[in-house]
Amino acid sequence: MAGILAEQGHGFPLLHDITDLLRTGDLTLIKPGSTPHAVEVKTRVAGQRPTGDLVEFEYEVSVWPDPTFDPSAEGAATPTALRPKPMRQISRLVGAKQEMLAELGVPFHRAGSQVPSAVIEGEDVPGPPAWQELRRVVRAAKRSGYASSAIDDTFLYVAIYDSAGVTNHTYARLGNRVSEDLLRSGILFENPTDNALSLYSIPHDERGGPQLFMPYFLLPLPRSHILDILHGRLIVVNLVNLGRIASLMRGVGLDVELRDGSAQLVSDPLVVSRTFTDNEGHSIRGDFHHLQRHLTEMAMEFRPAAYIVKVASDVLNLLSGSAMQELLKRLDE
Repeated sequence: MAGILAEQGHGFPLLHDITDLLRTGDLTLIKPGSTPHAVEVKTRVAGQRPTGDLVEFEYEVSVWPDPTFDPSAEGAATPTALRPKPMRQISRLVGAKQEMLAELGVPFHRAGSQVPSAVIEGEDVPGPPAWQELRRVVRAAKRSGYASSAIDDTFLYVAIYDSAGVTNHTYARLGNRVSEDLLRSGILFENPTDNALSLYSIPHDERGGPQLFMPYFLLPLPRSHILDILHGRLIVVNLVNLGRIASLMRGVGLDVELRDGSAQLVSDPLVVSRTFTDNEGHSIRGDFHHLQRHLTEMAMEFRPAAYIVKVASDVLNLLSGSAMQELLKRLDE
């Protein structure tokens, strides 16, 4: 496929796989005088038939985005629409970039049109991410080597900078300052059993993580700060008190079980539930497990606590819908 695109004059193909980083990108077409064009190539088996002792397979190839792709070229496969999953990944990447540029006040261009810059706040996402405060903390750390800031009585943003590279010695030297700032931050309850701290660090070392949340190099930080993170000179930590999030969820009528142990080691640090009455007067309890991926998304994208509260509420509200009740009724029969 790379050879076909090159022969059609789309540019020199640079083969790579940056899907884990950008959620799309199997190869980039480089053409002098033009912007590099990253495309995603998907294949699937369209059919197979035996040929003697062998089996001959027919493959269907999809290329996105490539509006100038010529399907009539000799040997070229006919492009087809991508399946829903990669399309959702691509749409999320575009939305994240648009939101980032809007937060920075930079116009966003797509398909030859310009979208006016503004802070984007959809009705389904409660409040913008706290990126402005994140930038302030990082700038302060660049000046003095360390900075922190408490957000919404729930989060503590910590930034550590060392021009020679952040090492274990750096952590040992600043460990007391982090503890002191945490105690003064106001994110902890007076009753220790009500607290459950979870730590999320940037860069994140979990493989496949950028497929679940926006990678750090798309955060609205200056390029020099992104390079500092890349080269190990800058570390950003988001300390989250899940006890505060549990309290917010209970405030909107949800039942919450806060699991013991480190939230990073427990697959279900929070189990959220709601009991409702169906059309026939029966009480039905719905449980929402596996919130960890949504908690990670909230922390790594520096979203407000209201974000995860709305995710849990929306999922459990589905159970009270008429379509879901009809499904439960049929299953009960």
